[in-house]
Amino acid sequence: MQVHGCYLMMTLDQDLYYNEKALSKLTEKISSMDGVTEVHQVKTGIYDMIVKIKGDDAEKLKSVVESKIKRIDGVRSTMTHLILDAYNP
Repeated sequence: MQVHGCYLMMTLDQDLYYNEKALSKLTEKISSMDGVTEVHQVKTGIYDMIVKIKGDDAEKLKSVVESKIKRIDGVRSTMTHLILDAYNP
């Protein structure tokens, strides 16, 4: 199956979420990771951050999520949505 990347929905520990300096450092750290093209801090809803990771290899995407992002202190949970088709208006 061909993939085009993924959207990663994240929830964070409250201590991290409400610490602006720590949240900014986390955003910078994730932004510099291989394949990461967007990082959004979300202030409404059940997720605290949304990350877009580009790549056409599901195993590489899994590696970024499992071995890098999920291991960051303060990341409580993640939900990954694979991008199977991409359309540009």
